[in-house]
Amino acid sequence: MSSPRSFFFAGVKGILPISVGVIPFGLISGVIAIEVGMPILAAFAMSLLVFAGAAQLVAAQLISVNTPSLIIILATCIGIPRMLF
Repeated sequence: MSSPRSFFFAGVKGILPISVGVIPFGLISGVIAIEVGMPILAAFAMSLLVFAGAAQLVAAQLISVNTPSLIIILATCIGIPRMLF
C-alpha cells in the first residue's frame, strides 16, 4: 500500500525535469518585479496568479513606466483567447 510520503516523493521526482527551467525563470521574474518597485507581496501574488511568464515580464515593464492598471491587465491577458482555442 502506498503512503502519502511515497506519493510526495513520486511528485518531487516527476517535477524535477521541469524545475531546471522554472526555478531560474521564477527567480528572474521575481527580481525584475522587485527592481521595478513592486512590493514583495505583490510580486509573489503576480507569480501565483499570472501563469504566462512573458506576461509577468510585460506587466513588470509596464509597471515600471507607470502605465494605467487597465492597460496592464489588457496587455497581460492578450494571449488568453489563443490559449482557449
